[in-house]
Amino acid sequence: MKFNLILVASCLLTQPVLGAAGLVGFGIYPYSPYCAYTCLRSLEGLMLACSEDMDMSGMMSHGATATSAECRSEDTPWLTTLAWCLKSKCDDLKTSQIEAFWEQQSTEDPTVPAKWGYEAALLKITEGPTYVLAATDEDLNFTSIVNPDTYQAQWNTLTSVQRENVVEGAFGIAILVAGLGTPVLLTWLGYVPYMSGLLDKVRPFLVYPSLIGTYQVRPLPYLMGNSPTEGHGIWIILFFILNLILTAINYANHREVKLCWSVKESAKCLVQEVEGVLSTVPKKEILIGSRFDFTQLLVEEKESGWGRVGVVVSGPGEFCDDVRQAVAMVGRGSKTVFQLEVDAYSW
Repeated sequence: MKFNLILVASCLLTQPVLGAAGLVGFGIYPYSPYCAYTCLRSLEGLMLACSEDMDMSGMMSHGATATSAECRSEDTPWLTTLAWCLKSKCDDLKTSQIEAFWEQQSTEDPTVPAKWGYEAALLKITEGPTYVLAATDEDLNFTSIVNPDTYQAQWNTLTSVQRENVVEGAFGIAILVAGLGTPVLLTWLGYVPYMSGLLDKVRPFLVYPSLIGTYQVRPLPYLMGNSPTEGHGIWIILFFILNLILTAINYANHREVKLCWSVKESAKCLVQEVEGVLSTVPKKEILIGSRFDFTQLLVEEKESGWGRVGVVVSGPGEFCDDVRQAVAMVGRGSKTVFQLEVDAYSW
């Protein structure tokens, strides 16, 4: 029986955070409090006793599990470990703030309440936990201490994503104010005493003349329309300078963040790591910063006559879910046995 192995890895770029109203950092704070969301993100990838295997009919699978909100709401190790992390990491928060977070996020579904509140979960811990979760741990079977490296990586990710979204929102506001505020200001100045006469003297020299000869009164050749005026040119130059300034300032380095902020720079180390792992694989294709049709790849592997096809996927949860669906769709009713290995993370 022939066997083939497919490795799929994903590096998640920053994603915009949408809200009902407002901008991130200006009325919307999706990751506040940071310590609480970091605790949640550091633990949510672990399997619980009530986690269920996903239905992968006709296929062998490992790591294809799902943990429902109902499962989290009744699982004692999950609730006590999360409560202990909040207690140890969120010293600067009031109990009421932690309780508010607990009510909304302890099960990752606000409509499904946990069987205990935050303080009740702490009371269930008779002795402080001593076991520190390892980075390789997959199961959560008793009250544990969150892995410090995992916690720090998640903290760096959340704070960095929050900062980038705040900067993006601030730049958007600056461009909006410049675009709408400047015409309003110039129009208002026309009604200020002594300013209307000054503007009337300036316009014939800085606003009305055409940038290209006399093409303001006749169209440009080849149906290109009319040439912009000098006023239009000044407007375009001002926006060009504004965008140039905004894209050149307020950047920060995120070396410890598990995100690909720049394909050009981050791809170098990423390619080295991937090529090192896959050094013994005779046939490989590494795609960075581009998409490929994974479903078509599975179809081609199935039609090649392989008896078994191994699929190893590592990436964000949604990405892994898409791969699961593709494997289930292609493998349904097929003689080829697909073996799936999933390593999902929150970012």
